[in-house]
Amino acid sequence: AMPTPKPSRTPKTSIVYFAPATGRGGPYRAIEALFRKVVTEDTIAKGDYVAIKLHFGEEENVRYIRPTFIRCLADLVKESGGHPFATDTLTLYKRKRHTLFDHLDTAAKHGFTRETVGCAVLIADGLRSSGVEVPVPHGLELDSCVVAQAIYDADVLINVAHLTLHDEIPLAAAMKNIGMGGVTRQTKLRCHGTGVHPNFDSSRCVLCGHCLRMCAGDAFTLKGRKIQFDESLC
Repeated sequence: AMPTPKPSRTPKTSIVYFAPATGRGGPYRAIEALFRKVVTEDTIAKGDYVAIKLHFGEEENVRYIRPTFIRCLADLVKESGGHPFATDTLTLYKRKRHTLFDHLDTAAKHGFTRETVGCAVLIADGLRSSGVEVPVPHGLELDSCVVAQAIYDADVLINVAHLTLHDEIPLAAAMKNIGMGGVTRQTKLRCHGTGVHPNFDSSRCVLCGHCLRMCAGDAFTLKGRKIQFDESLC
């Protein structure tokens, strides 16, 4: 049986605040101002585990939140009595965030370590992309999703998202950071379309090897000088 959703501590209607990132103190002063405006005594209780969900950045990517901003936020969480940890989840595609160790190495290369951000850096779904299945209220396509374990176990979740361009959305930020970035590979696959397979035309193959590196199901294999595709593994 799936667990019942945790009661929400946030109001149903979103309130949006803005803070200027210029002037003395710059973005650090803005982060502190927003934090003190939004976070009350009822938000973070003493001893709460606080997940700071962000994107550590893919290999060779320079579009990610600066680690010093996360440290500023982590310090504020600790000042409020919480135990912060910076976190992200494993990717469905095979690059440098596909495994726990590759993801941690990539995060460290981009400056996200315990020493720099002032808190633990955790991959929320761990070694094997594990989590807890929860129902999706009023879901359009999915009636449930598997939330990454460390995010599910957290008492408070802080969404730290940056604006990015996506092939299909096309703008992605806060909702994608949680909706796709807070779940396990199982749900990521369902979000991208169950039963959807690529059409492989062997006559157009140039042996670039990209499919061998990227396919999460290992459906492509190289035999001699020819790529073979097994749709049953897709």
